[in-house]
Amino acid sequence: MNKTTIVTIAFLFLVAPLSGQEKRDFQWIMGYDYSGLPDQIISLDFRENPVFISHVTTVSGFGMEGSNTSMSDSEGNLLFYSNGCKIINSAGEIMQNGDGINPGQIETFFCPYGGGPIGQGIITLPAPESDSLYYVFNLDWDQPYLNTNYFGVAPLRLFYQVIDMAQDSGCGAVPQKNQNAIQATFARANIAAARHANGKDWWVIVPK
Repeated sequence: MNKTTIVTIAFLFLVAPLSGQEKRDFQWIMGYDYSGLPDQIISLDFRENPVFISHVTTVSGFGMEGSNTSMSDSEGNLLFYSNGCKIINSAGEIMQNGDGINPGQIETFFCPYGGGPIGQGIITLPAPESDSLYYVFNLDWDQPYLNTNYFGVAPLRLFYQVIDMAQDSGCGAVPQKNQNAIQATFARANIAAARHANGKDWWVIVPK
């Protein structure tokens, strides 16, 4: 197999089985809002039929044009969301220790103007055997080709953050952030998670 086509299996950890009744992906926070209202963003609530679309208030200057992840509890109640720069709790505030989650070029050149630029550049999964812990994985942005004939940018690190929703009176906190799960030269998108055949493990997969 050609090295350029090899898919890097980035991280494997145990996760408690998710039953079919869980609604962890039932609320999506996304995009920008051009309604003219201050600090608004778009919410899609799949608990309603048809899907309920609304504005929600978030932190100033926040956008989710590229990297985007949202997490709800098992009943579909929104817990937090992130654009690859900040982790925002359900009250629309930066979670404790939830800023600066992507140090380097993304933090310097993209975060002040909205959010991380990488499509599918972030993903969230619940932690094993816990009702309160979550992992957020996100790609950084770097320049691995400066000393070659090819000029371009690409992620070099897959970071992870640990979120504990039991902290800050249930609004959550980030006790660990910017942990380096693996380092390589990755494609500019497409973090994915696949359930193991045993029904409880997850593979976090990033193409090289």
